[in-house]
Amino acid sequence: MTVYTVHAPPAAAGSDPDATRMVFVKDGFCWPALILPLPWMLFRRLWIAAAAYLLVSVIIAILSAIEQPLAAGALGLATALLLGFEGNSLRRGALALRRFTFAGVVEGASWQEAEIRFFHGNPDIGHTAPAPAVAASAGVKRAFQPSGVIGLFPGAETAR
Repeated sequence: MTVYTVHAPPAAAGSDPDATRMVFVKDGFCWPALILPLPWMLFRRLWIAAAAYLLVSVIIAILSAIEQPLAAGALGLATALLLGFEGNSLRRGALALRRFTFAGVVEGASWQEAEIRFFHGNPDIGHTAPAPAVAASAGVKRAFQPSGVIGLFPGAETAR
């Protein structure tokens, strides 16, 4: 199971945070940050980290130009590994700068499962859909009758 941190967007005064804009960030190694660092940073809106990465890339290019290939390779490898290990932490920091608040920690096999577990455990977050309108007259058969039963076998469990 993978652990995710949940970050809620800034809420308007007197309202709940928008559950559709909550962000789930994986806690662990970030492969996209290792393989495609600059596109990943731009996609995740990590502007300061992207600027720092470009600066390090210029330094690597200068080291290569002055015939220091060992130093350039070591700096490039160290930068790539640092982004792989700390990429998700950079993302959490950028969310904090955008005033997202820490909402909790949840685990799941994928972010979709983690999202389901988080919202199932926190029913107060977000808005629930209104109940469907049902005809109230006696002559009309009700198409939907809500009950407290979930599943295929509506009978109560009995001791065997």
